[in-house]
Amino acid sequence: MFDHSNIKYNPLQLETAKYVNEDCNLVVLAPTSSGKTIVAEQIFNATKGRCLYLCPFKSLTNEKLLDWEGIDSKVAITGDHKQIHAVKEDLVLMTTESLDSKSRSGVKWLREVKTIVADEAHLLAMDNRGDAFEVGLTRTCQITDARIVFLSATMPNTHELAKWLTTLNGKPTKVVETNWRPIELEYQFYETSSYEWEFNTDAKRICQQIVNRNPDSSILVFVHSIAKGEMISDALDCPFHCSRKSVAIRHKLEKDFRGRGLRVLVSTSTLAYGINMPCDIGIIVGGHRGYAMVEMFDIKQMTGRIGRYGLTEKGTVYYILKSVDYERVTEGLYSNEPVKSVLADRLYFHICSFVAREHMVYDEILSLLRSTLAWQQKRVTAETLDRAVEKLQMYEILGEDMSPSPIARASAFMYVDPIDLWHMRKHFKDRPSGPMLIAKAFSEVPSMAYEITLPKAQIEWVECEYTAQTALATALYYWLLGEELPQGLGYLKAQFILDLPRWLSALKMAGFDAQYASKLEIIVLNGVPESAAELVTIPGIGRVKAMKLINAGITTKQDLLNNKSLGVQILGQKLYYQAATFVDEGKIILYF
Repeated sequence: MFDHSNIKYNPLQLETAKYVNEDCNLVVLAPTSSGKTIVAEQIFNATKGRCLYLCPFKSLTNEKLLDWEGIDSKVAITGDHKQIHAVKEDLVLMTTESLDSKSRSGVKWLREVKTIVADEAHLLAMDNRGDAFEVGLTRTCQITDARIVFLSATMPNTHELAKWLTTLNGKPTKVVETNWRPIELEYQFYETSSYEWEFNTDAKRICQQIVNRNPDSSILVFVHSIAKGEMISDALDCPFHCSRKSVAIRHKLEKDFRGRGLRVLVSTSTLAYGINMPCDIGIIVGGHRGYAMVEMFDIKQMTGRIGRYGLTEKGTVYYILKSVDYERVTEGLYSNEPVKSVLADRLYFHICSFVAREHMVYDEILSLLRSTLAWQQKRVTAETLDRAVEKLQMYEILGEDMSPSPIARASAFMYVDPIDLWHMRKHFKDRPSGPMLIAKAFSEVPSMAYEITLPKAQIEWVECEYTAQTALATALYYWLLGEELPQGLGYLKAQFILDLPRWLSALKMAGFDAQYASKLEIIVLNGVPESAAELVTIPGIGRVKAMKLINAGITTKQDLLNNKSLGVQILGQKLYYQAATFVDEGKIILYF
């Protein structure tokens, strides 16, 4: 697949090359930027058959697809929760959640996989994500005898993981560990105020000082939110790399930065994983994403981007941290926690699929669980399974005989949390209207029942029992009012909107009123009150224009036809003509 004839292998790659032709698994622990992508390519080259590359984020699969699009073999990429038909490519890229979803339906092409490479394998321990990775890999290994390769910079219990991989496919597992890193890193820390406004002021000032002190250095500034990135890039007068930018723009920025035509670049984590973006100096701004802590593996990934192999011997990383994050981050950089299964807390979610989609009975479920890392680590037992089943039965999601309810089937096929779905269906039973009630109905679910730190902001908070629910409900409330969202809440709204179609489809599968669901989809996706629902169905009229029309007294399609002068004033003549033509099915020409 890959031409390595002109590559001089580094110490890590020389060691892994010893095992590429052995029918064995491999667990590789090596620092970030030590060349683990080349290790994956070594394994793919030695494989006679289909290869599967797993990684945690869709953005990374997209980047790898571009990196590997020039190879002789065909490369495919799967989308999460989408049905893939007739996969014939030699190399398939997918996220860990996608593997869980595809393995549920037992797609035929998975049976033909001969090698599975899991990048960032330590994410087995990530809350709300690691369980899908673990179950998906366990299930896949029941239909194929593929060899497995784990790659990570932060999983110290390598031999425990090696034992698990051997349990999965019966193959011996080799462990390769190295501390070799091409660049020595120096860390510098700044501790600032925990109040957002003061922190932003300090962050901009410190970033400017670092840039000014190093006029000949390439500098990559990492942020954890788009709002923060826009603020820092404005202060430094430099471009901003994030998911909202088109692929073409992002790749031009990457090319310019690598070629030294661009000296300073601000980025979200879009440049943290798997992308070759070497620089002299890195700046990591903050340890929170909105109101949630950024995981240490994310911060370490950002750290690993720093240093230019072959050009410099040392890189410098500056951390600008709120007091509330300082101790956690500074200590976390020097420690690696062992990878522990998180399956136990989410076992009920997977049971819905086992029963409703895969038609498994109790003994079959227990047999599968005995192959998991959770079972090996004694974090899941038969008693754990019984408690999870009882939990589902308490909500009547499973019957006493473990028969699946409509909620169980909806959870299994739409890949949503069944307990959250149960609560949402209950909240929406009386078809609430108004931004406040709709926002609370979506937000007051168990998965959001935890505490976060809310800012001291002079806004109307939508009070819920838990502050995480309060933050999401407030974000949705302002969104549904058609107003600007309070600072720091935009990412919550964006994450929710991304998953909204799946939630509504699941609700309908669970017996939810389809007509009401369609109305919810219109107003929530567009971020408008119910009064604007009719207007945003007109092509060309989105959230902003709809709210201007509403504020001017135009609330329906007929109002738009009856108020030509005002409509033209708000929309402009061209858009008004197009909108009115759509509304009046072409007869609006008579009005002009």
